[in-house]
Amino acid sequence: MSRLLIVAVVLLAVCVSAAPHKLAHVKKGALETRSANVNIDPPVSVSELGRATWTFLHTLASTFPETPTAEESQHAVNLVHAIGALYSADIHADNFAAHIDASPVDATSRAALSGWMCEAHNVFNLKNGKPAFDCASALALWSGLRN
Repeated sequence: MSRLLIVAVVLLAVCVSAAPHKLAHVKKGALETRSANVNIDPPVSVSELGRATWTFLHTLASTFPETPTAEESQHAVNLVHAIGALYSADIHADNFAAHIDASPVDATSRAALSGWMCEAHNVFNLKNGKPAFDCASALALWSGLRN
């Protein structure tokens, strides 16, 4: 199993084990955990989830192999496509999926994936009235993890 897939599986396991009762209703149509008599606030806002997702994706790209195997590249592409397919429209997945279709994921190297991720993020920054990030420094910014 590639390091990329292991990281994705661990992240998913942590999220699900942390609050499965709260995460079930994040996607419309998912198992409804609220009853008519109980009001449970959503665990995160759309903007919080967006920031966490972009942090995950940028960190993943910055730690991606410099020269990935074909399998590692395919795992990265599949992961990005899965996010576009599985996030609900409430969190702009339809826009992300359309962006992926218009600008296919480049997972041929660490620099390529990091650059693609930055450019994709900038598309959404601009749509949301936020400034674009200088993609030349994205790899340096996101490389490494702090304890």
